Amino acid sequence: QGQSYVGRAEILGAEHVCSYVPTYGENGQVNGLIFAGLSTAATVRHVFFVEIQPICNNMFMLRKGMVRSEEELRDFNLDTEHLRQSLSRIEA
Repeated sequence: QGQSYVGRAEILGAEHVCSYVPTYGENGQVNGLIFAGLSTAATVRHVFFVEIQPICNNMFMLRKGMVRSEEELRDFNLDTEHLRQSLSRIEA
């Protein structure tokens, strides 16, 4: 659907905290995704520090074509904040 996602998902019967963002081909169409996930059980055994960077710190991503716009950088920060909130709600 071309949308990023941060939250919880059941994978192979186990709950995970995960995030994925779409990737785009030269034609601008979604051609895949980048996924990261941790099982909730593993997550509660580790301490995480999630830091949201100012947009200016991540402008290299725009210059290198890793994102298509400043709006996408803002979305990346929003996704990071949603991940931080998800992690803060996990109880040991």
